[in-house]
Amino acid sequence: MDRGRNPKRKKWEKEQMILAVKAVQAGTMAYKSPAKQFGVPKSTVERYVKNSEPSLDDLVNVLLGRRLILTWENKKELVEYCVEMDKQFYGLRKHDIEIMAFQLDISNGKNTHCLKKTEAAGKKWMASFLKLINCCLR
Repeated sequence: MDRGRNPKRKKWEKEQMILAVKAVQAGTMAYKSPAKQFGVPKSTVERYVKNSEPSLDDLVNVLLGRRLILTWENKKELVEYCVEMDKQFYGLRKHDIEIMAFQLDISNGKNTHCLKKTEAAGKKWMASFLKLINCCLR
């Protein structure tokens, strides 16, 4: 069983949602009509109409789930650093890598999902990161 994923979420077509929101914004339809006509959830149409900050394309293209803690470029940089330290016979501890990931995330100006209390990345992140690297850890 795939935990944490709801297969019923965001099943609508992006183009249909854009048409529905534009119809409501133009005043040609109420919230309920385009939801039925275009096959999209009424509550989502309402939320997208009321949320005028980002563009409609940005709203429709938002990915579900947690955002990445580090970008792929940052992960690559961290992997290269870990491998370099391994070549110099300086074995890093898991906790050292978790702290470096937290610091990289903060330095990039992101609102981090890392654990603020410990100022380190979490155990699940570390487990996925260990699959990327091939070096010795202490």
